[in-house]
Amino acid sequence: MYSTAAGRKILAALAFADPMSGSAGESYSRALGVEKYVKPEFLKGRTVSRAVVEEKKRENRIRATGFSVVRWDWADLKEPGKLERMLAAAGVPRRRARSAELDPRKSP
Repeated sequence: MYSTAAGRKILAALAFADPMSGSAGESYSRALGVEKYVKPEFLKGRTVSRAVVEEKKRENRIRATGFSVVRWDWADLKEPGKLERMLAAAGVPRRRARSAELDPRKSP
């Protein structure tokens, strides 16, 4: 038997679930993209518009240091290779596959 709090979390997870999700990464990105604009613990007393303005200012400060900012939503993740292209365009280097790193037949 689950506690009432656990039951609410389970029901919330089921309501949020999307059978069209192609991967855990898609679900994770979708959850983080929307949650920060609607949950009080992320808004910390701010209005949604204030949170968006502050986020934009933060991104501008990051860009001013020479770094790129890449934004995506779960729809971008549904198109094969789109996120990879977006990250590559921003200069994010590809990491070697872990299986290649562990394969003793492959030399560095």
